[in-house]
Amino acid sequence: MNDVNTVENQLAMNRSALEGKDKHFIDDAIFKKLLAIREEIYQQTDINVSPRKLVNLLLEQSDFEALRDQLIKQYS
Repeated sequence: MNDVNTVENQLAMNRSALEGKDKHFIDDAIFKKLLAIREEIYQQTDINVSPRKLVNLLLEQSDFEALRDQLIKQYS
């Protein structure tokens, strides 16, 4: 029973630590770029692409190995 209380206390502390902080995974500037791209696509095709789909497409086309190498170099 004590373990349950400990876990509940940790969750409550984590929740309170997150309050007031930005909970978004994408920076606002990058999100605005995605929305601008979305608007351009809509203007030319009359189709609304969801921001989530745009992010997924970007991730599919990304070179993860190059990103990994860049971050290793940056943080070494």
